[in-house]
Amino acid sequence: MMKIILLLALLCVGIYAQDEKDVHVLTSSNFDDFVNNEDISLVEFYAPWCGHCKKLTPEYAKAATELKDIGVKLAKVDATEQGELAQKFGVTGYPTLKVFRSGAPTDYKGPRDAAGIVSYMKKQATPSITNLKSTKDLDKFVKDEAAVIYFGDSDAPLYKTFEKFASKHREEYRFATSSDADVLESSGHKDQIVLVQSKRYSVSPLETAKVIASDEHHTSDGLLSFIKGNLLPLVGEITADNLPLYKSVGKPIVKIYQDIDWQLNSKGANYLMNRVRKLAKDYKDKFTFAIASTKGHQSEINDAGLKGSSPFAIHNEKGHKYPGSSAFSVESLKQHLEDFLAEKLEPYLKSEAVPSSQDADKATVVVGKTFDQIVNDPTKDVLIEAYAPWCGHCKTLAPKYDELASKMKEYDSVVIAKIDATANDIPSNFAVKGYPSIFFVPANNKATPMSYDGSREVDGFVSYIKKHASIPLKKSVKADGKDEL
Repeated sequence: MMKIILLLALLCVGIYAQDEKDVHVLTSSNFDDFVNNEDISLVEFYAPWCGHCKKLTPEYAKAATELKDIGVKLAKVDATEQGELAQKFGVTGYPTLKVFRSGAPTDYKGPRDAAGIVSYMKKQATPSITNLKSTKDLDKFVKDEAAVIYFGDSDAPLYKTFEKFASKHREEYRFATSSDADVLESSGHKDQIVLVQSKRYSVSPLETAKVIASDEHHTSDGLLSFIKGNLLPLVGEITADNLPLYKSVGKPIVKIYQDIDWQLNSKGANYLMNRVRKLAKDYKDKFTFAIASTKGHQSEINDAGLKGSSPFAIHNEKGHKYPGSSAFSVESLKQHLEDFLAEKLEPYLKSEAVPSSQDADKATVVVGKTFDQIVNDPTKDVLIEAYAPWCGHCKTLAPKYDELASKMKEYDSVVIAKIDATANDIPSNFAVKGYPSIFFVPANNKATPMSYDGSREVDGFVSYIKKHASIPLKKSVKADGKDEL
């Protein structure tokens, strides 16, 4: 019987190893050679004890086998053994996946199943620049979305800069090129990089149809600055897909919540947008403006305490919401903008009632109104769990998390906290992607919370805190006068 069990165990190990035969194992000694010599590759930074990593392993292996046929290699790095590599590429949670293009890394933003990884990486392996062979191609390409286009021959030095930039930023922006004589003649451009606004918006005389990149923008940093400064229309439509673009501008976003239908009522859509544009042109240096569909943003509308038809709100860079008190009109929005600039508005905050007391032997309860006071306290290293009351994993974690809080209460510099993420607002720099989401917020860096993906046992939490604490752990002075490390 023992022989059979041993045989099965060896067979399973053999199958497991065989499954990963197409996943390259990287260390500090071979990492640079691997990523620098591949046009495109995908690298997973993992921890052997990580449950999410174990779940990904067979999917990642299947994807590696399928993708090798098109020359896309997948690799993995044990981040617990290769700490310098993990630190170099900003790995704070597991698994972290990075796409490398001839050594240059970008974040992997695709699914984590085999089919999804294959689909995502195949798209990544296709050209980042669309070749426009006719004026019809050009019109179609910019019909609904803006694009950055190089007009001219592909052997020009400026094109090489454009090509490299497009490869790096293919996830964020749309790129095209054309050397067709008819396209060059009709566009009036040659050897130029031009940001062309979508036809949907550029029909309005209040919008800028296109902007030419000047010589100062003919570098990677210059092009990025040029695109960020000109990509968004004066008034556009904001969606989950383009929200990062709006946030990247670094200005408060003014959202008017209303459903528009370009196919059935394009005149009505343009009428609404032109009303907003007439106001936006005077405030474009202070804000970005957008129409947000009520259907796609209902939870956001509820979270901002908005009611009635055509509500509006200002969302600042910190994630604070400043809802209007009436339906949209040019006059009401203008007054709201002026009040915001004059700092007369208070942000709307979804919050449970502030607890009247805290249990010293349990995790500190944080609500929306106390988040800044507790979590962003510059004298405390804080571990905070964002949970949902109905979440099974959260319920399983609860007793262990309270035990951790009781164990760590001896350290004045550490706070173990929790917040009901379904009933309280959490700042936007805390990326809650599921429940529970746990973050470590060091005392010396409150702006960048670290996503915790370590062991969910008490000892695992303690080890993590000891390793990442920004304030040396020192026990409080006890009644017996002992001061222990």
